[in-house]
Amino acid sequence: MSIGNMARVYGKLRGGVQIVNRVLGEPGTLGMIVAPGGVPYLIGAKHVLAGNRPGIGDAICQPAGAKDIAIVERVGERLDCAAARLADGQPFALEILHIGLLTDPREPLEGMRVLKAGAATGVTEGKVTRVDGDEVTIKPLADFPLEYQLSDTGDSGAVWVERESRAPVALHYSAQSGGAGVAYAIPMPAVLRELRLL
Repeated sequence: MSIGNMARVYGKLRGGVQIVNRVLGEPGTLGMIVAPGGVPYLIGAKHVLAGNRPGIGDAICQPAGAKDIAIVERVGERLDCAAARLADGQPFALEILHIGLLTDPREPLEGMRVLKAGAATGVTEGKVTRVDGDEVTIKPLADFPLEYQLSDTGDSGAVWVERESRAPVALHYSAQSGGAGVAYAIPMPAVLRELRLL
């Protein structure tokens, strides 16, 4: 899989592709799309969609410099998450690029094997090693090479999905790089509650 695919223009939006707040200009990842009551929202990291400010009303484009595809409407007060309502008529799919159709979100559990599709590193795999309240820690599998890159800048907003069920379990917001990388995420049910998108 070519990482460049994540930064192409997609007529039908889906998780895993690059998005950018037109004001901030810093690329991140469209985690996934939900459509409660038939109204579609993209979910991503707050620091990508709104920065350290309210951000409500900001335009989101896909990818950088392309047309506007959504407007920020909901920003987490406690958690690093936000949602932007898709533009009227914008086609979308309830799937993640290179991972496929999603099932219902569920709580992350220690030992769960997970995948994510991020705009910076593409599809990577890890294991949930710790769940502590609203923080999920994900590390590469024990037999992976030491230099395996689990995530990087630009992956913020990606959704970690349980490998077997394709259930969204956590929203990626940060990483520790170098050596055996560590990724940090927020449980997806907590994200959806924070954004009133259950």
